[in-house]
Amino acid sequence: MKKVIGDNAGLETSRLAGAAMDDGDKAGPGAAGNAGNNRILLDAAETQRRMDASANVEGEWGAEMRR
Repeated sequence: MKKVIGDNAGLETSRLAGAAMDDGDKAGPGAAGNAGNNRILLDAAETQRRMDASANVEGEWGAEMRR
């Protein structure tokens, strides 16, 4: 799988995906509000708690991708 992704995606594909996510981040809150959804903003303490709880995810994912 890693080879397939590497052969078919590269830096430019990564840039395109990042740009699409950035665009969605800009438009998303307004679209969600217009659809009647509630937006919940976390305070700094809760944000840190969640970051701490998920700190090992990136490393575990990287290890899995290297297998």
